This record gives sequence, structure tokens and C-alpha cells, in this order.
Amino acid sequence: MLRSPLGLVLFASLCVFLGCTSSEARRGGDAGALPDARTGTDGDRPPSDGPSTDTGALDSGPADTGTVDAPRAMEMVCTDGTDDDGDALVDCLDPDCDARDGCEYGAESTCGDGRDNDGDALADCVDPDCDGVGRCESPERTCNDGVDNDGDSLIDCHDPSCDGMGGCEVGTERTCGDGVDNDVDGRTDCLDTDCATVAPCELAAELTCNDGFDNDVDGATDCADMDCGGIDGCPPLCLPGMPIAPLDPYTGATGTTAGYMDHTDGTCLGVMAPDRVFEIAPPTGATSVTVTSSDPATTFPASLYVRTSCGDISSEIACDAAFGTDRGAVTFPVVAGTRYFVFVDGSSTTTAGDFRLLASGDLSAGAPCDPARPQWRCPSAHACVAGVCTPAACADGMDNDGDGRIDYPFDPGCTAREDADETNPVPLPQCADGIDNDGDGTIDYPMDTGCTAASDNDESCTQFGMDASYIGCVSRPSVLPCDDIRTTGTAACSGDDCVTSLTLPFTFTYYGVGYTSWSVGSNGKTGPAVSASYSNSCTLENLTIAPFWDDLYPPSGGSVRYQTLGAAPNRRFVVQWNIPHITSSATSRYDIRAMLHEGTNRITFCYVDTIVESTTVDSGASATVGIKGTAGTGFNYSCNMPLATDGTMLEFFPR
Repeated sequence: MLRSPLGLVLFASLCVFLGCTSSEARRGGDAGALPDARTGTDGDRPPSDGPSTDTGALDSGPADTGTVDAPRAMEMVCTDGTDDDGDALVDCLDPDCDARDGCEYGAESTCGDGRDNDGDALADCVDPDCDGVGRCESPERTCNDGVDNDGDSLIDCHDPSCDGMGGCEVGTERTCGDGVDNDVDGRTDCLDTDCATVAPCELAAELTCNDGFDNDVDGATDCADMDCGGIDGCPPLCLPGMPIAPLDPYTGATGTTAGYMDHTDGTCLGVMAPDRVFEIAPPTGATSVTVTSSDPATTFPASLYVRTSCGDISSEIACDAAFGTDRGAVTFPVVAGTRYFVFVDGSSTTTAGDFRLLASGDLSAGAPCDPARPQWRCPSAHACVAGVCTPAACADGMDNDGDGRIDYPFDPGCTAREDADETNPVPLPQCADGIDNDGDGTIDYPMDTGCTAASDNDESCTQFGMDASYIGCVSRPSVLPCDDIRTTGTAACSGDDCVTSLTLPFTFTYYGVGYTSWSVGSNGKTGPAVSASYSNSCTLENLTIAPFWDDLYPPSGGSVRYQTLGAAPNRRFVVQWNIPHITSSATSRYDIRAMLHEGTNRITFCYVDTIVESTTVDSGASATVGIKGTAGTGFNYSCNMPLATDGTMLEFFPR
């Protein structure tokens, strides 16, 4: 049956043509209408108390006495929330309202007006009828427009329907470099722990160092990140903003601290001065390394310290503070597999300038070597032969050249124990030519006191003193003959002002008495029974051999060692003091050596390094150097005078 307004108009017109009653026209010709609820009578006739008087021409039959109601009213206002026609259907729920006042009976098609247009209690995008209409999607498929397209109060990536769409990754972020919080947890890209191992994120450590991205979200990007040291062309970093430069073990390194920042300090400094750091890889087979800043190119007191872990101050193994005209020097042992970082620093907040670092050190037997790089030394009695530290011909106990003389100092072809060739020069040197060249009544080595070895070409002695038992000579040979036993010798006592007692492997005659009971003191003295006294005097104590009597201090570092070398009857007992003065830093150490020679009873002092940190104690300026037997014997080379300079050798020949 037609229920639209147009249908009602057409029906009314038809009724006029056919003679319908007015009530039928209103009802739309519904002959089966219910009785009028307001009159209780047939809706076609008005109520009356008497018989009907209707005489309409079309109604010629008997009077209508049925009980049909008055015609039903039509719902005309569809937005007032009222059931206007009494059919228990309100507004758009009433079919009368279809297509009127925004009502869409059966299926909602207007989806953005905030109304439930089809009366199914679902408005706009919540109504499945609206799927695909306007912005409505059921389920939500457009996931980056800021609209709740399916009306479930969840917008874009918050809506599970959007997982995998529009950049949304509900529950777990999987796209980690797009600047979007894809899983809407308040954390974007690498800030989200979901991205810990998803490119470009590297939350454990930044390893991609050229992408302009802070991959580990630590606030440092690419080469500025500590993790990037040495990766993708980034220089290695010791500390933030502190790159590590290489220190070549052969050619060293140059640079400046001027214009740089303070990043760290050594334990011997503690001041905020500009600093630099270098890493040195010691040569294969190195046993110790020394780095100095004493080159003339250094323009300020460059202090040095060494660590095995660059940014960890607790890993420091050496530190030398320099002041005034001093320059830093550090020595440290080499342990395989360990990294070594050398820092250049100032001793005050304003101390900065240019520097040059140079490295040297000791090699082990069998280590690769290069005669063109003598700063890396083979061990005592070894020579660099065919690129390998090999036992030297002048220290192997063999007569390699068949001249009847063996090794240094007896073979005139040997200038040092490290000499690899015993071949004699032509002509023979003065100390091996069988001639009394200096007219002193003695000939050649070892009889002539002017001869330090058979290879010596000058028999004359620069005599500095003598007594009834000894003559003292001073010289500066090109190679000091005293052995370096820092890594091979037996450690003597290491306390302050201490003495070690020992037994010599051969009898040494000193001032006419043979001794095997011997002692070594920490304060630069040795002899049959030396004291532990540290305060030197220009009058030596009895039975004392004093290469360098001063207040030396083993507890700061270094060592006092002794060792017997060579073969009988030409053995030598070596003592080495490689320790600091009590007033100097731990790494500013003297290197002073003494030898007692079996058979000849000759005594040799070698001054390898007597420069520490102050002119008041350098080169023997506060030391006593000499020998003494019993009362009334002995003589000094120096007392509180800086005469024991580097490279000096003293020899005491028995008379």
C-alpha cells in the first residue's frame, strides 16, 4: 500500500472521481481500518443519535451499521521524539517518515550528521549501513586521518583494525625509522624498546655510523657517539669529544694541546688543562716501552700518563708530571694483548703548547728487529742479525773469528757485547796491538788502565783519582758496556732505605781482601756490608762502592736488581738501580749500573740516565760517587756535583 505523501495525493484525487467519502480519502482507501479510537464508530460516518440521513447517490444500499474506527493519523513530524500517529513508532522508526526530515528507513545513507537516520540505534559511522559512505569504514581502513572512521572511539593506530595499515603496528612497533609512533605507546622509533634490534635502531651500541641517525638514542649521532670509534671512518674516541690519535712506535707523533679541552687528568696531575691522547702498539716482541716528550719540538712542560683502558683512570700504569723546563717520560712493561693509551697533558690550567712524542724500548730474544731503528733494543748480549734478536757473536762464548780471543771486552773485534761480528779491524786498536802506546809501563787491555776493552783505540786514561789500591778513569764510550738487567735480574729489596745480602758466585777482591758475602743497598751503594743510610756524605762509609749514594726511593716504582753474567773465569756481577729519587715522580727513574769483574777485580760504573725532574738531584747534584776500603783509603769522582752525566763511564783499576 502506498504510504508516501505523493501516494496519498494520488489516492485522494481518485476518490473524488469515484465518490469516496472524505474519511476514506484521508485513510488512503483502507477499508479494513480499525475503529476510530476517539469515536468508537466507523470512521466513514459521523456519530449521531438517530438513524443516518446520508442520501448520497452512490450509497443506495441499507444503512451502514458497522463498527469501523475513524481513519489513522499519519506521522507528520519526524524529529520531535513523539509518536504522533499512535502506532508505537517514533520519528524515523515510523515508516511514515521514510525520506522525510533526514529519515532513511531500512538503510542509513546519510553518515555524518550525528543522527540515527534509520532508527536502528546506530548513528553515522557506527552503523554498518554507512561503510564506504563519506569517511565511514567498518572496520576502520583509513588509519592516518585522525578520524574514528568506524565509530568505535579508537582513532587510527589506536584501532586494532589498523594493524599493518597506514603505518600502524598495533601492539609492537616494527617500522623504526619513520618518525611515527606506529604502535601508539608514546615512544617513537628507536625510543621504543620494540625497535631495539630493528634497523636503523641499535639500542645496545651504535654500529651504523654514517646514516645521520642516533641509532642507540643516547644523544650522540654517528662519529660523535663513543660506540662509533673506528667505524665507518670515525676516529676512535677515548671520551666524548676526545679522539684517539696513533703514536707510531718508530717515528712518534707530533701535535698541540693548544685549543683543546680538558677531558681527564692523570693521578700525578689533578688539574684542568687541555689534553690529547694517543694509542701506541708496541713492536712485536717488545718487553718494555718508554715514551718521552723531551724532543726540542716540545714547547711546554708536557706531562705524560699511560692507561690500559682509555677512559678508565683506574687503569693508569704510569704518570710523570712535568714542570718548568722539564719534559715528561713514562716507562711501562708490555703485556701481550693489552692496549696502551698515552696522554699528553699540562701541569696547570694554562699550560698548553706543541709537543713531539718519541717511543723506544726493549725487545725480547728472537723478536723481530731493525738495525735502522736502534731505539728498539735487543736484550743484552744479543744483536739484530737478519732482522732477528740473536745471541751476539761477541757474547756467545765462542771464538768466532779464530784469533784466540773470545767475546767482548777481550776480542779486539768486539766493541760491545751486542756486537754481532768478532772480526778484528786492521790495524789493531791500541789496546790490542802489543805496544805501550801511552808509555805508562803497561800494555793493552786489561793491563793498561786506559783501556776499557781490547777494542779501545786509546790507551791513555783520563784519570780522576787514585789511592794505593786503585786508579780511577773517566770516559764516554760510544756504547756503555754495562748490561741492562731490568727484565732478567733478581730483584733486591724494594722498601725505603733497605739492604739485600747475597752471595757472589765468584770471589771478588776488594782492597786486597777476597769476598763472596756481598750486599746491595737501595740508596745507590753496594759492597761487602753497606749500610741503609740515605743521607749522603762526601766521606764514604768503609767498604763501600758508591755509584750514586743518594736518597733513592724504590717504593715509588722501578726496581733494584742484580745478576751474574758471562762464563768463568770472566764473569761479571751486575747491579742496576732503575728507581726514582725520593723527590721525583714514580716514573722519573734513574738508570745507573755497576759491574764487578771476575779475575781482574775491576769496577765499572755506567750512567745511562741520571736526569729525573730537578736540577737539584739530576746527574749526581746531590749524590756521592766513589769507592772506599778501610779508613784512610778510597777517593771520589764527585760529591754533590752534577758530573755523573748521561753516557759517562767510570772505571776503577786495581794497582
